[in-house]
Amino acid sequence: MASTNKTDNLHLNKWIETDKPTRADFVSDNNIIDEVISTHIDSDSVHLRGIEKERVSNPYQFRFIQGTGESSRTVNLDISPKFVIYFMFDEAPVKVSSGTAVVNFGIAVNGNGGSGGCELSGNRLVLSQGTQNGVKYNLNESDTQYTIVGFI
Repeated sequence: MASTNKTDNLHLNKWIETDKPTRADFVSDNNIIDEVISTHIDSDSVHLRGIEKERVSNPYQFRFIQGTGESSRTVNLDISPKFVIYFMFDEAPVKVSSGTAVVNFGIAVNGNGGSGGCELSGNRLVLSQGTQNGVKYNLNESDTQYTIVGFI
């Protein structure tokens, strides 16, 4: 005999003392539970997919490089970040030297340009070392340490 009462959400059997459960009642409850859990597990709308899990688990990546002194340098990153912050270790972001602004950092948005001397396309970060329009971009000074922070 099915139960007198049912649970509010899944309508599983909720027996009272006078009810006499049968095997069919348990099988029915198990089928309901199995269907609800399977639907939930298979739903992309309530679970993160692989790439989404990666973004939540690892929303950014650090990388440290040493400058080479070349006027233009391309750094291939392990990820394709949405944007990157790049800066010289232990130096002010901008300083004035002999009347020239010296820029020791850059910010770039993937595919949408960035600050002077720094561009990002896919996983490729292009850095400049040299003077442009009266500003010295100091983003690849020889034997100098730099930090890259890429945000997924």
